[in-house]
Amino acid sequence: MDRKNYLLILISLMIGALTACTSSGISPKEIAMTPKITKQKNEKKEPAKEAKGMLLEGPGKWSGDQYDQGKVNQSLDQISGQMSSIEAYSYLLQLLAEDYRSATEKLDRFNPYLTPKLKEKPGKSTNQKIHIAILLDSSGSMGQVVNGGQKMKLAKRAIQEFAAKLPKESSISLRVYGHLGSNEAKDKEISCKSSELVYAQDSYHHERFTSALHRFDPTGYTPLARGLQEVRKDLPPAKEGEQNIVYVVSDGEETCGGDPVAEIVKLKQAPVKAIVQVIGFDVNDQGQQALKEMAQAADGTYTTVDSGAALQNYWRSEHTRLLFDWLGWRAANELELITLAKDKKDELEKIASPRIVLGGKDQKSLLYALASQEKQRLMEAANYLIKKGKIADGKLLQEKISYRYRAIELYVRKRYHQLLETIEKNQQHYQKAIQDQYQQKENEYD
Repeated sequence: MDRKNYLLILISLMIGALTACTSSGISPKEIAMTPKITKQKNEKKEPAKEAKGMLLEGPGKWSGDQYDQGKVNQSLDQISGQMSSIEAYSYLLQLLAEDYRSATEKLDRFNPYLTPKLKEKPGKSTNQKIHIAILLDSSGSMGQVVNGGQKMKLAKRAIQEFAAKLPKESSISLRVYGHLGSNEAKDKEISCKSSELVYAQDSYHHERFTSALHRFDPTGYTPLARGLQEVRKDLPPAKEGEQNIVYVVSDGEETCGGDPVAEIVKLKQAPVKAIVQVIGFDVNDQGQQALKEMAQAADGTYTTVDSGAALQNYWRSEHTRLLFDWLGWRAANELELITLAKDKKDELEKIASPRIVLGGKDQKSLLYALASQEKQRLMEAANYLIKKGKIADGKLLQEKISYRYRAIELYVRKRYHQLLETIEKNQQHYQKAIQDQYQQKENEYD
C-alpha cells in the first residue's frame, strides 16, 4: 500500500469515529471534558468526609443550570465494566457536585451583630433639668370642704406626693399667696399684699418641704396677680437643656383688683420662659372663666378638678406627661431594634434556614436548595448506574449520597442556629440597655 492510500484510509477511520460520537449525542468537545473512568484517576483525590470539604468539591460538569439528565446518562454510559461504590461516588461528584462557593461566602460574610441608630434621649441634655415653681392659693375659700376633705389639706397632700416623685436632677419651689390677714375687709390690705416663697428653688428634701407646707393655712383674699408677679423671681433664666414650669393652683378668681392676665403675659415674656399650667380646684363658672383666660394668655393649659382624688390624679398625670418623652424614646428605639433584628433574621434565613417555608412561600434557603437538588440528582444518577449494572454495590453508593446530604445539612443547620442565637443575644443586649435607661428615668418619677 503506497503512502497516499494509507493516509486516505486513516483519515476515513477518524471521520467515522467522530461521526459515531456525534450521532450518539455527545460532541467531541464534551468527550474531551468527560472525566476518564480509570481506577488511577479516581484514587487521585478521595471525596471529602467532612461537610466543609464537601462544600468545596463542586462545581461538577453538569451541576446547577448546566444540568441535563440525558447528557448525564450519556456520560455514565461511557463507563465500561463495574465500578466500586467509592469510584462511582467520586465520579458522580465530578459530574454533579453543586457549586456552593457563592452561598458559603455569603454565610461566612454574614454579620449577625446589630448596629441600631438609637434615638437621642429626650431633651438636648442627656439628663434634662426641670425647674418647677408651684404657686398655691391660700385664700380663705381653700378652707372649704369638698369630696375627700378640706381643699387646702388635699392640695398640700397632692403637691407633696408630686414633689416627692420628681427626678433627682429636678428642682422645685413653693410660693403661697393670700395666707396673711383674713378674708374680712379690715385685713384686706395685708392679705392682698401677701405672697411668700416658703420653699426656695431646690431639689426635694422631705423634711424641709413638709415644714414649708405647715407654715400656712387658708386665710384671706386672693392676690393672684401679685403671686404671678413674684413667681418670676423663683425660677432661673431659661437655659439650653433645662425647662421651667409654673403650676398655678387656685380655687377662684382675683379678689384684690390685680390683673392676672397681664401678669401672666409678662411671665411668658420674662427670661425664665416658663410653661404655665393652671389648675382650678372646685371653681365656680366665673372663676373658671378667669383662670381659663390666664392659661390661654400664657399658651398654657387649664385643668379643673373638683375633689381630692381628681387633684391627685392631675399630679399623677403630670408625672406621666413629664415621662412621656421617655416613653416615646423607648418605643422608637425598641421598634428600630425589632426592625433591624427582623431584617438580619430574614437575610440569614434566605441563606441557610432549615425551614422549607420562607416568607409564606414553599421555598428553601439557598444552601438547603443546593443540597436538596444535589442529593436528588446524585440519587437519580446512582439509580441509573444500578439499573445499567455498572455498580458493584448500589446500596452503599446510595448510603454515601445520603450521608453527604446529612453532613451538609447538619453543618448548615448548626451554623444557622449559631448565627441566629448571636442575633437574638445582641437584640436582647440592646433591649436591656434601652429598658434599663427608661426604668431608671421612670424610677426617678416614682
